[in-house]
Amino acid sequence: MKRLLAGIAVLVIIGCGNNNTPPKKEFTPPVDNKITQDKADSYVQASKFLMEAIKKQETSLQKFIKRWKLSNDLSELSDSTYCEKNPEVTKSWTRLQDQWRRAELSAYTKAGLGEDEFNWIGGALADTINIDIQSRIQKQLQ
Repeated sequence: MKRLLAGIAVLVIIGCGNNNTPPKKEFTPPVDNKITQDKADSYVQASKFLMEAIKKQETSLQKFIKRWKLSNDLSELSDSTYCEKNPEVTKSWTRLQDQWRRAELSAYTKAGLGEDEFNWIGGALADTINIDIQSRIQKQLQ
């Protein structure tokens, strides 16, 4: 699991090329900062969809590393000289990043949430006003 999350972190943090992001859907958190049961259910769904997407992306990432004979930490991709000398790797990396971004956005959409809303729920779970919802979500995600 640790390796899986590290791989996804790498996908999000480093890379050669651009990662075009579609415009975000506006989300305004409720004034009381309370997570409704419907929102909690959508959050759980999105989290499960994201875990499926992460597993698929991990497989794609391993294939990418093997195909281009890269180090597991992908340090080559933060080297501008390497990227300039290997445009085919850069292009492939950009496609892999785009694939991840589409899968991530799809997870939110399938669960009926926007990215901002998903992130707000994750942060609002730490608020003591949401302790009951937090417990339910935690049990559902185990």
